Formats: sequence, C-alpha cells, structure tokens
Amino acid sequence: MVSTHVAVGVLIAVVLKTYFPELPTLPLLTSGFVGGALPDLDRYGTHRSDLHYPISGAVATVLFGIVFLAYPSERAVSSVLLAGVGAFWVHSVMDIFDSPWRGAGKDKAVDNHFDGWFSPVQIVTFTQMGDWAIMIISFVVSFVVVVTRSAIFGEYIPRILIGTIIIFVVITSWYDLTHEKYNR
Repeated sequence: MVSTHVAVGVLIAVVLKTYFPELPTLPLLTSGFVGGALPDLDRYGTHRSDLHYPISGAVATVLFGIVFLAYPSERAVSSVLLAGVGAFWVHSVMDIFDSPWRGAGKDKAVDNHFDGWFSPVQIVTFTQMGDWAIMIISFVVSFVVVVTRSAIFGEYIPRILIGTIIIFVVITSWYDLTHEKYNR
C-alpha cells in the first residue's frame, strides 16, 4: 500500500533530521515522501519490476550514505538524496514481504534485476492489519518526534504531517471499503 511506503519514507527523513538538525526540513521530508511513493508508479508498466530495485537500491543507498557522512559541507543536498533513495530502496524491500503481485506469478514478489524475482515472504499482506499497523506506527512516531522536537522541525511541519496522515487514512480506508480483500 503506497500510504505505508510514504509513511516509512517520511519516518526515514524524520530520523535523519533528528540526528542532523541542520538539514533542510521540507526538502528532506518531501524527498522521503516521494522516494517512498515513486516505485509504485510502475503499476503502469510491469509492477514490482520497472521501478523496484532491491539490490541496486541498497548499493545506491549505501553510496549516498557514504557521501553524506564523508562530505559534511554538502549534507544539505546529500541528505535529500539519501532520504529519497533510501525510501525508494526500503519500498522495494518491503514489497518482498507482501504476497505475490497478480500477473507476475505466485512465486514472484519483486524483480531483483540480476537473476530473476525474489519469492514473496508473505509476512505483511497488502491492505491488511500488518500493513495498516506499519503505516500507523510510522506516521505516529514521525508525528511525535516532529511535535516534541519542534525547535528543530518548526511549527508548520506538524500541521503538514497531520494533514498527510488524514489524507492517507481516508484514501486507504476508501480503498479497503471499495475493493474486495486483496483485489489488486
């Protein structure tokens, strides 16, 4: 569920900002948001293949992490890239723990782009309780950190975050109510 991926992407950005308060707040949170959502744009092509990169995404995240740590004077830019690429990669990995994607075959979760597809682990199923729990916990932890660290995040970020939470809960609820269980 894209809302869960967005929530985790935002949480990644919040953690970075918490440990490095000098980072740009809104670009960082936006990057985590977009990075978490972006892989699902491949629904218009071959889903869980065209924009899901669990192996090369890990390599890119590590490389951006090294740049972030090695060049403190460039952290404003590298942090935004790290949050976005990290959220993009985590999205790809999270989908391995879901059920197989329809149309890809029952033994295919995410294409690894090297030697085929990862098999689905099926621990957290799309739009089910575990998926909801990850989304809610990620958003709540992000919100609590942002509110308790308002000196770092500023006064407007909690409002933006609560608006995002409301929008995604409404969209996700609508989806769950209008679609059969696991109808993808």
